[in-house]
Amino acid sequence: TIGTVEPIASVQLKAKVSGEILKVEFDDGAHVDAGQTLFRIDPRPFEAAFKRADANLAITQSTLSNANEQAARYTTLIKRGVASKEQFSQYLSTAESQKAELEARQADVD
Repeated sequence: TIGTVEPIASVQLKAKVSGEILKVEFDDGAHVDAGQTLFRIDPRPFEAAFKRADANLAITQSTLSNANEQAARYTTLIKRGVASKEQFSQYLSTAESQKAELEARQADVD
């Protein structure tokens, strides 16, 4: 007899990330469970991006540390009356800007 076979259920796969598929972890038509690994994607581009983000975070941490030291130094100088308010404001602004940059770099790492 001639018949038609219909699957019990079908799904549509949508990738969360793009990349080269290294290995398919299931056979066509096989039963798969929720949470089961279906594909192995090449991790190298993601590892490189993480290392780059981590390095940028370290650079920003160093720059923020320097900006905070400058702001603290100018706080003392402005209290003594030997520094201009414009310079003091500039160093405070730089420190705040670097703090925001640090949060952005941390988000990249996360």
